[in-house]
Amino acid sequence: MELLAENPYLLVPIIFFARVADVSLGTFRTIVVFRGQKALASFIGFFEIIIWLLAASQVFTNLDHWYFALAYAAGFAVGNYVGISIESRFGIGNEIIRCISFNRDVLAGKLREEG
Repeated sequence: MELLAENPYLLVPIIFFARVADVSLGTFRTIVVFRGQKALASFIGFFEIIIWLLAASQVFTNLDHWYFALAYAAGFAVGNYVGISIESRFGIGNEIIRCISFNRDVLAGKLREEG
């Protein structure tokens, strides 16, 4: 910790990557909750909050370092993108689409053609 006290700039990437991890987990957890997987969502949420507490505590205890807040905000933005990318790779669950058509035979035939 003495090294970090001497050079606070070393905390900037730590805060950034902690926030990316935290928000990525949060985004993924939200999608998992939406799909009804309670146990997995709880497990992910535990680690999400631990990481958030560590990152946020560094920003709040060092409010005189504006670049910590900037790293925190940038990590949030990147974390959203990463979280959505992770979920799209896992592709958890199925999607249901309901379509009401006045000409169902044509629609059903076209959907079959498209696979």
